[in-house]
Amino acid sequence: MKIKLLLLLIFLSMAIMLNALQVSGYVIDAEEKYLEQVLVKSSAGFDITGEDGVYHIEAINQDTLIFHKLGYQDVILPVGSISAKLKMLRLPIAISGRAVSGKNESIQKFIQYLKPGEKKGSENESLAGYIAAETGLQLSGTRTAGTQQTLKIPGYNSRHTLVMLDGIPLNNPGEEFDFSRIPLNLVSEIEIMPASGIAGSGAMGTVINLKTHLPAKPEELETGISYGSFNNYSANLSYSRHSERFSFRTDINYQQAENDFTYPAPSDWQVGDKYLKCENNFFWQADVSSLLSYHSAWGDWDFKGYYTNFFRMLPGAVNNPDLFYKARISGDIIKLQANWKFNWQNFQFITRFWDNTEKTIYDNTRLQEPQSSWLLYYIYGKNYKQNKGIRPVCEWEPNQNIKLKLGGEELAENYQYTETTNEVNSIPEIKRSSYALFSEAALNRELGDFAPWLKFAGRYDNAQDFSPEQSGSIIGGINYEKELSISATIGRLWGFTLPSFYSLYWKGDAEATGNPDLVPETSEGIKLEGSIQYQSNSLSVSWRDDQLENMIIWIQDFNYAWKPINLGAASVENLEYRCTLRPIKNLKLSGIYTRTITADKTRLADDEPSAFYNKELIYTPDYQGNIALNWSPGDIVFNLNMEFTGSQWTTRDQLTEEKLLSEYQLYNCSLSWKTPYKNLDITWLLQVNNLFNEYYYIYEYMPQPGRNLNLSIKIKYR
Repeated sequence: MKIKLLLLLIFLSMAIMLNALQVSGYVIDAEEKYLEQVLVKSSAGFDITGEDGVYHIEAINQDTLIFHKLGYQDVILPVGSISAKLKMLRLPIAISGRAVSGKNESIQKFIQYLKPGEKKGSENESLAGYIAAETGLQLSGTRTAGTQQTLKIPGYNSRHTLVMLDGIPLNNPGEEFDFSRIPLNLVSEIEIMPASGIAGSGAMGTVINLKTHLPAKPEELETGISYGSFNNYSANLSYSRHSERFSFRTDINYQQAENDFTYPAPSDWQVGDKYLKCENNFFWQADVSSLLSYHSAWGDWDFKGYYTNFFRMLPGAVNNPDLFYKARISGDIIKLQANWKFNWQNFQFITRFWDNTEKTIYDNTRLQEPQSSWLLYYIYGKNYKQNKGIRPVCEWEPNQNIKLKLGGEELAENYQYTETTNEVNSIPEIKRSSYALFSEAALNRELGDFAPWLKFAGRYDNAQDFSPEQSGSIIGGINYEKELSISATIGRLWGFTLPSFYSLYWKGDAEATGNPDLVPETSEGIKLEGSIQYQSNSLSVSWRDDQLENMIIWIQDFNYAWKPINLGAASVENLEYRCTLRPIKNLKLSGIYTRTITADKTRLADDEPSAFYNKELIYTPDYQGNIALNWSPGDIVFNLNMEFTGSQWTTRDQLTEEKLLSEYQLYNCSLSWKTPYKNLDITWLLQVNNLFNEYYYIYEYMPQPGRNLNLSIKIKYR
């Protein structure tokens, strides 16, 4: 009997050992500071985190881990769903019958957070398309895969949107950023921040910070493929794992498409065909990104690398396609980052290093006669851009009511253009250096049911060849939280944008030339916002009024050559309504409506109003918005979305309504369903864009595609 019992115990022990798992990671609080003295318990044992927040514990399959610390909410999770970095939140403090929010939570409400992974059915969207659908930002660019797409505050230019990747600027000063260069599945979270603050040049309109994925599970493998209209094909593969000290993740993406589509021939064109074809739109793009992080008592270190290789044809406007016959752009983009973060008592030290390099070739040498003899269009040019910098930051948080930030930045930029077809247009290497100092103070206080807060941000920039510039913001507000949550904010914003290398130094020819005497564009504005929320239902209204000065506009001089000058001024007013309703379980209704009023305030050199004074700004719709329905019963998700865009002018003089683009409405829908199988999560997705085959224009002579669809499958292994 004793032998049988002993054998039974041995077999049980072996079974447990065979099912044993080694689970490790680290625990942080809401401010991403390490939490010590956290009890981590499984059915096989327990561990207590040290100063670095690290735990290492043994568990078995199908086990559940419990994380407990006095003053914090317990976290109970299955072993298979525990991420490398686990966040614990403080317990709410009961005051006057309500729960007090965590540290600085009131201030964070002024920032809009988007998580693409939480919106089921968004996998095949472009990054710009996803952001535009979730915000009031205006999308510019053709709605086909791989074509250039930009975002902006209505009334601003796309160069006034500063785009960052993990806190590092992506667009060079004075240049717009092409969102098609970043696959959506590379991004885990998006922060939409008010203009200016401490971001620097280019943040006049808004700041968009894209956060990439961090390893979330002990080991995870995910792959997906999709195929759709216009011979659109994409595939992706990602793999990640983490241990007690190290984390690693790599993502590989590839996409290509023909993108040729038909469109109705304009009524004033003397052509025999009812429909024409927009051709020469082929593109392909390959992306590889990797992350390696190391966690120690001396801080967190992470190294990130991004490589993009692309080819894109540029057909130009359909009214004159012969000028850009089989034109194309290709190149390589390399972005390298190194970050260090260290927590000590109430201080947090962060240092970021980056080196971004872009090499592209523009080739328009396949023109046919007689266009091939026109040097203005017959071009083979090589662009080289590089910017590298360092940004050290120190944050001090003595208590939950005060948070101070102080930092600096040094940036070095290089630019070179080589045109082999007409060497006189080449631009030798140009270097520009700059440095900046910035500070930020956030204050908040709990006063019963009310939580007032105030945030100051200021930045001083000194760029080579320019006078020093100051930018910043003052934002304050008050929140009321009980069963009904009400908030109100007011902010004063001011920013600037440096001229691009192209605007400054382009040699051009008889048709165009740069202007080295340009000065930075500037803006001043005010923003008011109010919101009310009850459970999962919310309504918000925001109003923003901006005055833009020293706007860079290309005009013709007395020699009929195009040249950029600081002549433009404008006023931009946006009124936005946003609503979310959850009338029943699993059903969500949401909508955004933005009304825009703009006026050209440009004056001539003698301060007389220009011929365009008080005219509307071009390519700015009077209104835009969307209404969305999301129904998610179980593993099935259905989305229906309607986008609407008002009319917009294509010329500054606005003398005839023939130059007014018509308003349009688009309907898009998607259906996804998940079929779990053992350790696999299999998700199918069908998307139909432009459901009713609407033909429309977003630029003059730039038609947009009609109905198109996409089918994809995503497989995730845990």
